[in-house]
Amino acid sequence: MTRIDFYLLKTGDPQERLRVACRLIEKAYQQSHNVFINCSDSSVAQQLDDMLWNIRETAFLPHTNLHNEDIDSNAAIVIGAHPPEACHDLIINIDKTVPKVFERFTRLLELVCQGDEAWVDIGRNNYRHYKQIGYPIHTHNL
Repeated sequence: MTRIDFYLLKTGDPQERLRVACRLIEKAYQQSHNVFINCSDSSVAQQLDDMLWNIRETAFLPHTNLHNEDIDSNAAIVIGAHPPEACHDLIINIDKTVPKVFERFTRLLELVCQGDEAWVDIGRNNYRHYKQIGYPIHTHNL
């Protein structure tokens, strides 16, 4: 069963949400996890793509942005609206809805900006959905 983790950010800044996503992606990559970032908005995907290239001057996170390029089946980090067939073990949901194939993954991360009422509502709806279908949920206050 997929482990579901909600990360609650005190901010309402959408850029901070992407920065936190990048830190979580970096940590997962360092632990040899394969990561799929669920993102159907091509402009947000591009922002995240740029941030991953420039996360730190000394860091490089090899990734593929499906909005801009052909899939690299060897990429440990993939950004897109539809996960590749190769099952990744971690999915980070940047979208506003529950990912359609989240149950294929070992772990799902949801990031909620508590300072933005729209994202709070999205987080509540997603939380409710996972609870209704019987998934245990873990929360982390950042």
